[in-house]
Amino acid sequence: YQVLSKGNVVLPTLITVPDLDSRDYQGMLIIVEDVDTVAGFLWPPYGQNASITLKDKDDNEFIMRIDKDSEIDGSTPPESWPLDLIGVVGEYNDPQVMPRYMTDFITNQPPADFLILNPADGAVITSFEDPEIVDMDTGTDTVKALFLNWTEAVDPEGDSLEYEMHFIGDGPEEELITQDTFLLVPLDEETPYEMNGIYTYYFTATDPMGKIAYSDTNIFTFDFPAPPLVTFADVVLIDGVPKMYAVFNMPFMAGMANFKLIDWSDGASVSNPTGMEFLSGNAILLSGALVEDHYVSLVYSGVVAPGETVTVDDTTKVIDVLIPFSENHPEDVTTIETFETNTGTFWAPTGSGSTKGILTTSTFAVSADEAYVGEKSGKLDLKDDSAITGGWYVRLYHTLAYTVQANSKLMIMVKGTNANVEMRLSVKDTGYEQGPWKSVSVSADDWQVASFDLLNDEAEGWITGNGIVEGTTVKIEAIHMRCSEDADVVLYLDEFTERKVLSAVEVTLNVIMKQRVEETSLFNLATDFVDVAGTMNSWGGTVMADFDGDTTYSVVLPLMPYSEHAFKFRINGSWSDATCEFPSGGPNRELTVGTSNSSHTYWYNDDTLEVAIDGIPVEFALHQNYPNPFNPTTTINFDLPAAADVKLVIYDIAGRKVRTLVNGNNIEAGYKKIVWNGRDDFGNGVATGMYIYRIIAGDNVDVKKMTFLK
Repeated sequence: YQVLSKGNVVLPTLITVPDLDSRDYQGMLIIVEDVDTVAGFLWPPYGQNASITLKDKDDNEFIMRIDKDSEIDGSTPPESWPLDLIGVVGEYNDPQVMPRYMTDFITNQPPADFLILNPADGAVITSFEDPEIVDMDTGTDTVKALFLNWTEAVDPEGDSLEYEMHFIGDGPEEELITQDTFLLVPLDEETPYEMNGIYTYYFTATDPMGKIAYSDTNIFTFDFPAPPLVTFADVVLIDGVPKMYAVFNMPFMAGMANFKLIDWSDGASVSNPTGMEFLSGNAILLSGALVEDHYVSLVYSGVVAPGETVTVDDTTKVIDVLIPFSENHPEDVTTIETFETNTGTFWAPTGSGSTKGILTTSTFAVSADEAYVGEKSGKLDLKDDSAITGGWYVRLYHTLAYTVQANSKLMIMVKGTNANVEMRLSVKDTGYEQGPWKSVSVSADDWQVASFDLLNDEAEGWITGNGIVEGTTVKIEAIHMRCSEDADVVLYLDEFTERKVLSAVEVTLNVIMKQRVEETSLFNLATDFVDVAGTMNSWGGTVMADFDGDTTYSVVLPLMPYSEHAFKFRINGSWSDATCEFPSGGPNRELTVGTSNSSHTYWYNDDTLEVAIDGIPVEFALHQNYPNPFNPTTTINFDLPAAADVKLVIYDIAGRKVRTLVNGNNIEAGYKKIVWNGRDDFGNGVATGMYIYRIIAGDNVDVKKMTFLK
């Protein structure tokens, strides 16, 4: 034979004793850890084979086969058990492990246990002058560090060891490893109070073979002097007025504090509060420049605890000044639940498995006790379960019955509570996402708003959520409530609303110039033009076009939903009496923009008579107006079989004349169409209600009803 390669290292495969029965390792070099002897253990003398029963750390027994042709028989057996055993897997009736040399018996033992010396168990560190704190030279600077040391973990084989510090619960995220018996941990010297807490820790000592020894477990506490810090801040509504509410983590000296408000929507302008109310030893309510829909923060400095001197300059998170159903937001139409007739698809307070700490007698029902809008609201009567201490948590499940836009703001009005109650709203995309907790117990006698700005608020994943509101739409999941006190609470919920992000819609304005064209002295198709001037273009005028040559001029304007506009049509951009409808000093037209694309048609200067269809009718008729009800215009058709004097008049339900639409002599026969724009003879808009229109055409008289709705 020819040797192609030699001296190659074959590393054994780590297996357990049960693996031997699989027969997957026959002929392979393996290692079994923590092997020990059993009763009757007998080492073979020189020149004899032996089959010896051993066991692993789990008391699984197996056969070790020693061959007399090896160097093992007759040698001195290992003195230290348990040990790690290397061998080749063979089989004789049952699998067996066959060691080759005495070096296959690895008698490596774990290091001995050891003790922590510093800090002493239970040490409380309150300043950088404490003996547990030392100066640490970093090469470029000297910093304060926590000094830890321990006794040496003696290794039986004399191997070098690696020590690692482990925390149970809170602790630094980075690994703390050394080969010395001491460790220096640099500390935060600027804000050491941020490290405050109780730390439970221990050390491990590991040898090169992975054997581990453990130190004792100790506790030390960081308790550096700390300034009061804001733990919760929000803009709340008190009597409908926005105010800044902030809760600190400890009582503070009111006279030493300095508070200011930052309006980030106004170039980061800073203003002083106009009023301040201390609700408790650690909560304040500030009045000031809190403008609706602006984003604001509270800035504070000089806030110190009684008898202390440590302070900090800090700023709260950015908060939206949210006022539901204000005149600036006509889009706040309640689309989720109004609670006027029922509680919608909400489950009972105890219907969810997440609810805890309240009795099954707790209820949620429609009540006339309170109402933010309308006459009723949803009343939550939550009964604390005295058998469970530490407050309660309620999940008011909404059954995923309503879909909202993923960039909307969800709002619900809340009133009541004699305890510390917080509320959050949640939605479902691919998982479940929860909004920030909102305090709803600032004022028990006023309505507060709990909200979730799906686009801007920091979300928190729940169950399968990831903390990110994804997709274009999401489903309403639940209202979550928690109380830190063991108390019965009554809450009123009203107007669960989605405020959608609005975008412009296309509004088409048409003006019929038919009679102006017929009176050529007032309008020439070849040389004159028509424009519209109003609040939508700062009264500057936007030119209109007659696209199909029918004397109807049109323009498409992008306008925001719910916006209201005043305007007039003009000839050649002039405000003169002759060329501006109503003229310049007369009444404006009015338009309220809807939520979708729309078209609105008018007659210039409210000229309305038009021959609509060629031909002569065979009999007289007055037709029902359409549309009916109407806003802003409606059409009235009548059939005139022969020329006649015609008078068509609108009356209110009390019989008072409102508008004369037609008053002409010898009107030609034909099919006639009149458009009324809901204005009286003086150009004023009429009120919502029922009206009568009456026609006298020669010897023919007829009357019909119509309804105008604003």
